[in-house]
Amino acid sequence: MSTVRRLAVLAAITASLALPLAAEGPIVDRLNPDTVYAIKTEGLQQSKVMEIASYLTDIYGILRAAGKKVVAVQAVSQLDVIGVNTRQHLAEVDAIMQSRIHSQLRDQGVTITDSQTTYIESGVTVGPDTCIYPFTFIGRDSNIGAECVIGPFATLPRESILIEGSSVSGNISFEKP
Repeated sequence: MSTVRRLAVLAAITASLALPLAAEGPIVDRLNPDTVYAIKTEGLQQSKVMEIASYLTDIYGILRAAGKKVVAVQAVSQLDVIGVNTRQHLAEVDAIMQSRIHSQLRDQGVTITDSQTTYIESGVTVGPDTCIYPFTFIGRDSNIGAECVIGPFATLPRESILIEGSSVSGNISFEKP
């Protein structure tokens, strides 16, 4: 695109936005439709989005032509393919993972008295008949023996080891050396 055309588009955008922004009413009612069209057209012509999008749909044919195996994978559930686009989505996904971790531990004989205030990172192993009380954090890849009592208000950092029959509670936090 020539420099003159870019300047003309920039001037049109500036002129159409300057007056409507000073006026009252919703901005949608104040924008010049021709300017919006010019912005969209210019954006699509200069953007690589459509090029990338076509690659995404063509990738299967390209892979097959190269002799690669292409298979469809069915997700176990809709929850396995949730996209995280906002902090709210991240909180929802985290809640789903906590529910899965807690369910798995309960199936192995662990008692978690309050799921809402107990946070357990992935990779934690806990022996049967261990009881985890509220306001407890257990870090990733920790190994907790059987018949332990953890919490309330306990923090075990990542890769902690608690031997069978141990108790940790009351604002105690272990730190790795």
